[in-house]
Amino acid sequence: MKTWMHQPRNIDVSHYVDRYWWLEVGESDSGYEPALLIPNPNANLIFTLPTQQYSYQQDQQELVGQGSHLLHLCSKVISINDQGSIIRLGVKFKAGALYALFGIEGNETQNTVISDLSLLHPSFTLANIRQLIDTDYASDKEADQNKYSVDNVIERLDNLFSQVIQLAKEDRHSILVRDALSLLADNSSVGIEAKLFCSRRTLERAFLRVTGVSIKQYEMMMRLDAVLMYIFKNLTDPKNDTRITEPDWADIAQHFGFSDQPHLIRQLKQAIGHTPNKYLNTRNLIIDVYGDFE
Repeated sequence: MKTWMHQPRNIDVSHYVDRYWWLEVGESDSGYEPALLIPNPNANLIFTLPTQQYSYQQDQQELVGQGSHLLHLCSKVISINDQGSIIRLGVKFKAGALYALFGIEGNETQNTVISDLSLLHPSFTLANIRQLIDTDYASDKEADQNKYSVDNVIERLDNLFSQVIQLAKEDRHSILVRDALSLLADNSSVGIEAKLFCSRRTLERAFLRVTGVSIKQYEMMMRLDAVLMYIFKNLTDPKNDTRITEPDWADIAQHFGFSDQPHLIRQLKQAIGHTPNKYLNTRNLIIDVYGDFE
């Protein structure tokens, strides 16, 4: 299995794109298994071969298709049912980026997939996508190695999205939400409307329209993301996925801003269907669509 993840190097692109990622799984790879994607506010544009199948299961709904696609924000846990060999090049957008880039209102697109990328931007053609991800596209081995180096792919993506952002349209809603997201990175949402010189109602309506989730939902997604990443990095041995210490859930709950241990367990159960201990035992959750390798 081959994976990498990098932020854009173009500063203008980085206003909208959180990171680029690559996931390549061969038929013989045994360490990659289908997993559950936790709720998150970030959409992922996934470039892949036209014949590559995808399948996302959420409750009783299954989103299936093949080829490149846009996976919108997930308000509920999603099962990613990958099979066989995989080559995917992904673009993880920042919350609300689709609103400015493509005019997509988040509250209308939760838990959906767009399979026709030409609807988003004219640069998303099969030929352009193939040059990004098809490692058989180059004419010889030496050209292939150069063309598909990580640096080269990042440069190509930056160039592609430099074209995309030229059509971006920021309005008062997207500007307000961008300022709010900047504040939320280090602060609670309590009272931030005063810092933004607007009413709470105006902020809430703009936030839902641009990102697709409420401010409260967004904060909880970020908090649960941080908890699960903490568990992943500190409470298990990555070599064999075994528990290395018995966690103090009350202490963890306090550290990440939950009122108490039952509050943490209740929120995890509601969001992903797992208690913290069950997550430690099964380890089948992922923070991002490309897996646990932050």
